[in-house]
Amino acid sequence: MFLWILPFLFLSVFTEETRYNGKRPYITQRYIVKLHDVHAHQLASTMNHFVTLEQIRPIKVWTMKFLTGFVVECNAFVADRIRSHQHIDFVVEDVPTYPTGYINVTNPNAQYNWGLSRVSYATPLPFAQQNQYAVPSTGQGFDTHIYVIDSGINPTSDQFTGRIGTGAICLNGASCSAGIGIDVDGHGTACASIAAGNTLGLAQQATIHPIQVYVTTSGFASDLIDGIYWSMNEITSQRLVI
Repeated sequence: MFLWILPFLFLSVFTEETRYNGKRPYITQRYIVKLHDVHAHQLASTMNHFVTLEQIRPIKVWTMKFLTGFVVECNAFVADRIRSHQHIDFVVEDVPTYPTGYINVTNPNAQYNWGLSRVSYATPLPFAQQNQYAVPSTGQGFDTHIYVIDSGINPTSDQFTGRIGTGAICLNGASCSAGIGIDVDGHGTACASIAAGNTLGLAQQATIHPIQVYVTTSGFASDLIDGIYWSMNEITSQRLVI
């Protein structure tokens, strides 16, 4: 039984204007372009159209059931022209993304183990009681693979000894590369510990695949999408069952 889990990166993609009081610190001039689903099969010809007409070249291309599209670097005027094409569903700036919330996964008395609390009870407990949860039984998660798309992982942690599988690094708008991204933030390690940590993890025999899509508290929306795309391709190439 193989399991693919992606719920641990909480994003505020569309709230950055609020975060900076309406003034973003910079404009990326990098845009995410999604085709209408009915035109997904025309991805190549659509991209070639823009390459010829606008003299731009896609720097990332995705073909997924929920998103067929690409990333381009251009100015806002070109982005508007791309947006008006009949094959295009939407064009959005490749904005910064941010994780929210931190979890103490080694202290049984921690007040914010809401992840463990949530899976322990069918009805969510009041916030003040979210330090209550049922400690998972050991031995769960054999033959299970969990992809954690977050800030990387601490590979020397005793929470995952011998259970860290192939990972990827997808940062700063660049394409993903295979590797283990060192977690300097702590969020990814904490979330992986809830999923499969030796102390309180739900699946203590599962293999963790860390997909690093941000460092030092932020990344980009295209990095997150790229992390999902890399994970799906890895699962397919390894013939894993979701």
